Amino acid sequence: MRVRALLITPDGGLMTIRRVRPGQDPYWVLPGGGVENGEGLEAALERELREEVAADAEIHSLIYILEHGGDRQYFYLARARSWSASAGDRSGPEFTDPTRGEYHLQRSWNSNWYWCRNGWYSSGNKHWNCSNHSRCGRDQ
Repeated sequence: MRVRALLITPDGGLMTIRRVRPGQDPYWVLPGGGVENGEGLEAALERELREEVAADAEIHSLIYILEHGGDRQYFYLARARSWSASAGDRSGPEFTDPTRGEYHLQRSWNSNWYWCRNGWYSSGNKHWNCSNHSRCGRDQ
């Protein structure tokens, strides 16, 4: 069982991790990882975000469950209050094992996400209308 986050950064970007592994083409994943025995889903995601992104994040909601080949992944929407790309701040076991490849944090500069009381919205979405909400705006 795994957990992943669509992690919105404080400046409105979307955080991804570019994986570079020996013998494979680079690919991108969302921050997250495995759930340890006895650990709840949101607690696991909070731990993974601290380890991989050094993030202090608010987990907003479960948005999707992906089942494939007997594996289940839970995708959450989350907002980072803070994060760091510094290697010294990232603590996951994947960073100490060179056989697991490289992990490069990448923030999408193309998205502008806004919090309204009913959820997260992208200003690039032509159906987005924040005027119907009493508290709207970037990073609220």
